[in-house]
Amino acid sequence: MKQVLETDGQVCPFPLVEAKDAMTGLEAGDELVINFDCT
Repeated sequence: MKQVLETDGQVCPFPLVEAKDAMTGLEAGDELVINFDCT
């Protein structure tokens, strides 16, 4: 399964926290795409 995490416009460390939470739900072979910008 491919999961996309949209974190554009968020300031650090919130994109990292969301990415960590999203990774806990992944299984072997899943894909996590994280879209972010450096704000």
